[in-house]
Amino acid sequence: MRFRIASFNVENLVLPGVRYYDRYPETREQYDAKVSWIAETLTRAKADIVGVQEVWFEEALSDAVKRSAHFAAGANVAAPGASRADNLVGDAAKRPRLGLISRYPIKAVTAITAFPASVDLTVPLRTDAGINSVAIAVPVFQRPVLRATVDVNGLEITAYVTHLKSKGPMIGEGEDGNDPFAASLGQARATIVRAAEAAALRHVILADLKDSRKPVFVLGDLNDTPEAATTQILRGPAPRKNMDHDEKRALWDVVLYSSYRIALERSPSLHTHIHDGERDILDHVLVSEEFYGRNLARIGDVVRHDVINDHLRDSPDDICPQGASDHGVPIAEISLLQLAPYTNG
Repeated sequence: MRFRIASFNVENLVLPGVRYYDRYPETREQYDAKVSWIAETLTRAKADIVGVQEVWFEEALSDAVKRSAHFAAGANVAAPGASRADNLVGDAAKRPRLGLISRYPIKAVTAITAFPASVDLTVPLRTDAGINSVAIAVPVFQRPVLRATVDVNGLEITAYVTHLKSKGPMIGEGEDGNDPFAASLGQARATIVRAAEAAALRHVILADLKDSRKPVFVLGDLNDTPEAATTQILRGPAPRKNMDHDEKRALWDVVLYSSYRIALERSPSLHTHIHDGERDILDHVLVSEEFYGRNLARIGDVVRHDVINDHLRDSPDDICPQGASDHGVPIAEISLLQLAPYTNG
């Protein structure tokens, strides 16, 4: 059996006539173009489980799913906090949410806002006077993380959908964002928040990874590259060559593997974002050891990694499809081993 998983930042999926970020509301024509493009992309991706970022309203996501030929037989859609009652005040939307589309049953879904109590970001800052403890008071995710349990033909999978803080500078009240001094501080703040969120999400996911045979996926716009420190925080450290087997086994149990890296040699064009002509990978599919090829006890393999990115343009002046997102869609195909014991034990 094979199935496909994907991460899809749809770039501000709102309803017509609704304001967001103090922008003019989308017209019905703009909305239809957006939803139709998302539906077409879902059909091209042919993914069975899709983590979606920048969903403002679940009914708009459901609309896109209904228009997709790939989901003609139906699909399950979840987007906690994205109902009109939760996310609309007057004609203005509150904040973007995360969503999940699945051809398989979604058995449970929750939104996680607060950092776990185990996340202590106090910095032991070393100075000539000694070590001073400096608190980094970031207590919540800017965009609540979605955690879901999906039943894939009897195999229970934990899927996380996430959207970490962007590299865009966080400018304080009264600061001039065009001032280079203020801009540098804003960029530092954004990096601190993204790193804090990566660490907090790592702590959340560890509860599912440690001493467990239940597979885990992370589908997300991490707003940084595979080599970035924040991405490495989320994935966890890999074993070192000089470790003994028990030490390596303990790390293998909790590390996450990038489907991009697993299938690197199979895919010639992998970027998911272009900014000022620079191509980056910001959108990721991470899998637990249950789908890592070097794990003799694995229950499946990542056999393919593709990216839909032909709508991205090197220059903002280039014409792109109406309603298109500014992110590519990474897709991983997983093949389950026929003799694998799907015990979820």
